[in-house]
Amino acid sequence: MLVADGGGGGSAPSGDGKPPADDTYDNWFWGQLKEVASEIASQNRMGIVARIFGNVLGWNSTPRGSGESAYDQSNPDYTKGLLTKPGYQAEVGVRETWPVNMDDCKAGNSAAYYSPLDANGRGQGARACLTDGDFGWVDGKTGEIKGNADSWLRGTPVPRKGPGAWTNPLWNPPGMGRGKDRSHLLANRLGGTGLDRRNLTPLLSDVNHPIMWNTVEKEVVGRLDSGHTMYYEVSAGYSGNSSDPYRLSYFWKDITTGETEYGRIVNSAP
Repeated sequence: MLVADGGGGGSAPSGDGKPPADDTYDNWFWGQLKEVASEIASQNRMGIVARIFGNVLGWNSTPRGSGESAYDQSNPDYTKGLLTKPGYQAEVGVRETWPVNMDDCKAGNSAAYYSPLDANGRGQGARACLTDGDFGWVDGKTGEIKGNADSWLRGTPVPRKGPGAWTNPLWNPPGMGRGKDRSHLLANRLGGTGLDRRNLTPLLSDVNHPIMWNTVEKEVVGRLDSGHTMYYEVSAGYSGNSSDPYRLSYFWKDITTGETEYGRIVNSAP
């Protein structure tokens, strides 16, 4: 489950769904309740959901494959990639093959993978295999969850209101400033998280929307809405130590029809 703020419950790791070995269950449990009270006081609704369902009830204790580790959204390991499937999410170390790739993309194999941050803390890219009904997304205007509301593969907007919305480093990539958007690499509407920097990069506002949407994402969404299975990948290209990408490269393949498209979006003023 993608959440805005997992909170900080002492030494209890928010992704493990169990108390630490050096604590008693009672102490840990009451500590979690204190965190819930704190999040209620700050009106952090997503933090409340994360704390109760993720930690106390153990929903974050999910099955994971070989080489995968629990994902603690409040303390991510940016040296690893983030893998999200309809049934779970996990951080993944470097592998010889991509956790999500075109050859394995088919109906029933929906997943998204966000590459580790580079040495300068910048988002590098994302890959996804998607079939309508396997993923959901949050409407940025209404907050309504659309698509599959039970899927862990769920798109979220970048927070714009509340404590830390514009300062929290979890979703504020380096280099932000006037005239720029915290742009999803994998779009919210395609199940992409707006709550983890691995999926975010600064784009000029006019490039992020409408250019990125009209050029690439709208087409992919339309095919998904028609029942097609889609493979999609996007990568950011940087020059030197610049925090802003000079271009985004994208590729998609319609697994249902075999059609493909490749292109680049230049991150510069028209």
